[in-house]
Amino acid sequence: MIVPAPDPAVFLHKSDYAIGASKHAAFGQGLTFRRTFIPILLTGGLICIALGVVHFFTWSSGDNPLHGLPTWLVALLFLFAVLLWGLAVMNMMVVKQMLEGKRMPDGP
Repeated sequence: MIVPAPDPAVFLHKSDYAIGASKHAAFGQGLTFRRTFIPILLTGGLICIALGVVHFFTWSSGDNPLHGLPTWLVALLFLFAVLLWGLAVMNMMVVKQMLEGKRMPDGP
């Protein structure tokens, strides 16, 4: 197969790639990313609380897999739930500030 040689301009470096990369926020810093994680953090905290409640306040037969958990592990579940909810609240406040910063100021 006979193919002509490519134009030398094909091999030149193009600087427009570096300009486009600086427009985006760092991973995890964008508004969409933060808004996505709010319900995930709230749900994770709710699941940890539910697992702790199931350990103490539900049936205590041999069929309950959570009944055999040590008490320190259940306390750690409750602590982790509070941590997740705290992160969710902090994330909500940051999102609120980001949204207020994007708003256009009204006239005088």
